[in-house]
Amino acid sequence: MRHPVRTTVVLLLVALAALPAAGCGGDPEEGAVKQVLKDQIEYLQNEDVEGVMSTMHPESPQYSQTRAVVEQVFEVYDLDYELDSVEVMELEGNQAKLRAVQVTRKVNGPEFTDTRVTAIHTIRKTGNGWKLYESQTESTEALAPQGD
Repeated sequence: MRHPVRTTVVLLLVALAALPAAGCGGDPEEGAVKQVLKDQIEYLQNEDVEGVMSTMHPESPQYSQTRAVVEQVFEVYDLDYELDSVEVMELEGNQAKLRAVQVTRKVNGPEFTDTRVTAIHTIRKTGNGWKLYESQTESTEALAPQGD
């Protein structure tokens, strides 16, 4: 039997996929864009709803759903997030697009399929810096549970 939260959780995790900051060198704006997502994954790991929301663009079409879904996910699951890769596809003016591959695994909670998700993230600059505006899934791969 499928858990009613499962589909919503997977969609949220795609929207909230996150990544570490850029390495040494490179464009400082690229590092700033990646930092938004690095911060978001840290907030997800720490189950910090306000932190997650601080990384979201206030005009994001996904903004209104995010808080409720994040709260529900944190209440039901303990998840682990890992970045496989990140690529800055474009960075122009006040907008950037990133392709990221994130692995999400269940640590504790009801039925959940561990996944590897590739998503395109749109990051937009606001008066308060760069914020996650929108995420779209390119692909989702179900993973075997660890230890199997």
